[in-house]
Amino acid sequence: MSEKRLDPRFASISIERKDEEVGDKNFPPNLHAAMQLFLMCGRQEQAQRCGKIVAQYISVLEKGPDGKTSHDIGRACICWSCGHVGLPSNRSRCKKTGYKVLPICSACKEKDQTNFVKVVKSGDFVPWIEIKSKASKEAVAMAEASEKKVGRNDKCPCNSGKKYKKCCLLRKVKPLPMASASD
Repeated sequence: MSEKRLDPRFASISIERKDEEVGDKNFPPNLHAAMQLFLMCGRQEQAQRCGKIVAQYISVLEKGPDGKTSHDIGRACICWSCGHVGLPSNRSRCKKTGYKVLPICSACKEKDQTNFVKVVKSGDFVPWIEIKSKASKEAVAMAEASEKKVGRNDKCPCNSGKKYKKCCLLRKVKPLPMASASD
């Protein structure tokens, strides 16, 4: 990764300084500058990791919800040790502002070499969004099937190759108990 290939959108994600870093003129103000710093220090692996994660974040923001993916949302941090950018492992203890609790990197568990990051778009704070899990193909097919009318003799939407009545219909509808001969 070279400086020419750094995404200029990374500059819109600022890095929050701790109290002891406020007067440091060399402190990177945003993730674009942080990646330049990683590269200048010969830490290509950290720069690549940071770039990959931030590009994924920007992609999630641009695409918006798809109905197939669940997300974790919160306040993110950058780890200067490993280059990870994302939600800290102790995110539930981290307040919306300030450093009363230091963020712990969810990748390498570092806490002293981390800083919160802040995303601002059109003057508004935007939370960090990470993909938590994606729905399986079968789950998506079942959801789509519940929205569409599937005939009993149609192919099952889960792509099993069976007819709907011999596959997923059996899982959705519980048979009534059979009456015994003594009833």
